[in-house]
Amino acid sequence: MRNYINIAYDLILIDNPGIKQSLLAKLDAAENSIKIGEKQAAKNQLIAFITEVNAQRDTHIKGQVVDILIKGAEYIINNL
Repeated sequence: MRNYINIAYDLILIDNPGIKQSLLAKLDAAENSIKIGEKQAAKNQLIAFITEVNAQRDTHIKGQVVDILIKGAEYIINNL
């Protein structure tokens, strides 16, 4: 998902560097929680990621990027 965020930013489908960094930080936090076995914390961080993506829909995150990011986060949540 990190690569997808970076590619979307390069293609200006995510048009704000602060949004990009915030999304990456949420993914990093979720990954760190998973590594230490804190599945519920990871789920909460991914839910926060989804909330931010939805909040930026058609404002700073364009097109199908929103749906792809949400589906990716939901997949991880459902498989923890």
